[in-house]
Amino acid sequence: MIKRKKPVEGKVISKTEDKIWHEWYDKLTPEDHNKMLAKLGLDEEDRAEFKEELKADKPKPVSKARK
Repeated sequence: MIKRKKPVEGKVISKTEDKIWHEWYDKLTPEDHNKMLAKLGLDEEDRAEFKEELKADKPKPVSKARK
């Protein structure tokens, strides 16, 4: 029987294209980002809805109980 390696937690497998895209994305200003979203056909209402969904999806921090 073939054994699979356990995935290393926290390790992200990235491709060269992903790295290049992230470098480009990190350099975008908020105005440039809005222009790119507008080119994709998203209006202000769509962007606001997306931001609200992101806020709702974020996990709330878990406070550690004091001993």
